[in-house]
Amino acid sequence: MYYLIRRSGAARCGRLDDVMRTFILIFLTWLSVLAATPAHAQTADQRGVWLEASPSVIVGDWPITGAFGARTSVGFWKGNYDRDLALGRSWGLGLSTLWINAQDGHAVAPAVELKRSVDLIVVGYRWRVNAGPEVQNGEWGGHLSVGGTFKYRPRPWIGPTLDAQLGAVYREGQIQPRAVVSLGVEMVSALRKRQRQQE
Repeated sequence: MYYLIRRSGAARCGRLDDVMRTFILIFLTWLSVLAATPAHAQTADQRGVWLEASPSVIVGDWPITGAFGARTSVGFWKGNYDRDLALGRSWGLGLSTLWINAQDGHAVAPAVELKRSVDLIVVGYRWRVNAGPEVQNGEWGGHLSVGGTFKYRPRPWIGPTLDAQLGAVYREGQIQPRAVVSLGVEMVSALRKRQRQQE
């Protein structure tokens, strides 16, 4: 009996070691893809435009209140991508607008958007900063937010996105916190392709 228990325990430890080795291998492979240089990825200097639209849930003010709205974003990007836009990185500069349908009135918040994008075959990540004016019921103010976006890419040029942003709003002499969660769609198009970089 002792021999069987000991053998069973050794088998479980062996399986655990196999799982750990597999996990480490997958993790190292992911890191190597993430840190790949443009030469390794055989990318080329490319540029294009993006368009994103998404319904949003907005939480802010104090005491905390919630509202529904919508967010749009359009801009120009430039970076290194492979021919099919499946793998690469880029910087983007554009304009975004957040429409808010709150209990105390409608608000519109246009902004200048700076975006950093990393695409890894079927998934993509975006980090963004937005800043601009805001008007609600005739009262002007300003807003600033930072956030991140996860994108699933069934096609390199289009896919659903999940975006979360945290920031603050200045209005009527007061600064209030704001969080925005959006679920939408992003479309990307390349306008110009240059020669592939030399390895």
